[in-house]
Amino acid sequence: MKINSRARIGIMMCGHSEYWSQYPGMREGLIAHNKLLEDIVIKSGAELVGSRFVDTPESSYEAGAYFRTQDIDLLFINGAHYCGSGHFIPGAITIGCPIVLTAIFSEALRDEAAGLPASERYSRISAAGHIIVIEGSSVLRRCGRPEAGFVSGSIESGAETQIIEWCRAAGVARAFRGAMFGSLGYIYPTMMDLTYNPLSVTRSFNSYVKMLDMCELSEYIDEASEGDVKAQLDFINESFLFEYENAGNSLAGRALTRDDLDYNARVTVGLRKFVNKNNLSGLAFYYVGRGSNDYQRIFANLNVPGSIIAAESGLAIATEGDMRATLAIYLATALGYPASFSELGGLNVAESTLVTGHDGPHNLRVYSGKPTITAFKWSGGKNGSGISVGDPLKAGPVTIISLMEYPDGQYRFVIAEGESLQDNIGNRGRTTTTCRFKNAKDLYEKWTVSGVSHHQGVATGHCASLIEKYGKIAGIDVLWL
Repeated sequence: MKINSRARIGIMMCGHSEYWSQYPGMREGLIAHNKLLEDIVIKSGAELVGSRFVDTPESSYEAGAYFRTQDIDLLFINGAHYCGSGHFIPGAITIGCPIVLTAIFSEALRDEAAGLPASERYSRISAAGHIIVIEGSSVLRRCGRPEAGFVSGSIESGAETQIIEWCRAAGVARAFRGAMFGSLGYIYPTMMDLTYNPLSVTRSFNSYVKMLDMCELSEYIDEASEGDVKAQLDFINESFLFEYENAGNSLAGRALTRDDLDYNARVTVGLRKFVNKNNLSGLAFYYVGRGSNDYQRIFANLNVPGSIIAAESGLAIATEGDMRATLAIYLATALGYPASFSELGGLNVAESTLVTGHDGPHNLRVYSGKPTITAFKWSGGKNGSGISVGDPLKAGPVTIISLMEYPDGQYRFVIAEGESLQDNIGNRGRTTTTCRFKNAKDLYEKWTVSGVSHHQGVATGHCASLIEKYGKIAGIDVLWL
């Protein structure tokens, strides 16, 4: 299921009607000034569904009624001059969406305003707009509806970037709303830190966890047409590198065979149908079984198919049944950063590095080139013989994202930014990668006691500021280490 992360945005531009008779041209100038914010929202890629000028309590209610019909994800309350909160708060709080207060201006336009008649300066300058932010925040909090955030200052000094980030973060809320996350099989036995409450996913993310059956996936694999399987096999041959010989490098390794690739092509066709039939945005899976059976074989051969479908549709996918890691990966993907399933370790204090990586499916876009497929007799602590895929993450910025669960079922994101060195540590079939952090020792110590599970998602880009804003929109705590 393709991710819809395009936010629907509304703007309330505020004016103080008591000024109109005293300052000719101010009302018209403020309306023109609002175009600055409108243009930034459009630039962000979000959908600007409406911009309403409000200067009385009555007009604010009218604007609120309009925005309630537009299903907006975020409302900007914008001001360039003082405006009493009674002119905008009454209608704003009826909309029921997160609110960001803004008081922005352009330094270039402000400089142009020098020497212009007063009636023409109002569209270019911002005088006391920041007071709207202060007063608006006070009243919203007293109404029990605190703002998600605020942006104040010039677009040249960072206000534009902040507004774009708010729009992108609102897009994540749109992407989560109504998203279906599949749970196939169960959580890896004894990994108690991976347990979760599916109802908490609905409460916090407005998403739904579907409990799915292996028999459905098995049926779709068996039904795969030979034409579809051949097309998928051709894609595999074009998109991966292959290690056909184990060369004695791994106790669990074995030679890769043509049958391995044929079967994985068939599983990919079946998995794609499974994902589409269930409208899945994410999938957490694990299966052990008894002895050697068909379901066990399917589980052992989901790494390559999962990687392919994650790349083509944005599917968030994690092994060992880890739903919270799946949600973290989906968050990064909705922000536009391909991400992979991982765990953290290998602290090197002298180099300020940590090692991250895991076996399992990984979005193909996390690599710098074609990843390598290897075969295994068994995967550590798991049953079943199959093939795996993995190479170090591409060099550059990364964000590690974990989702912890409080005893009451509330969530908190724990995040940190670093840099992938794309070194080859030599762990076959995994994304094992050394990552450098500002202070890896301090991060490791704080991460360990933050309450996170031993898994996380790793996004190929810096997105901590965006995640912070999403947390404020969604009402989810964020700890940025």
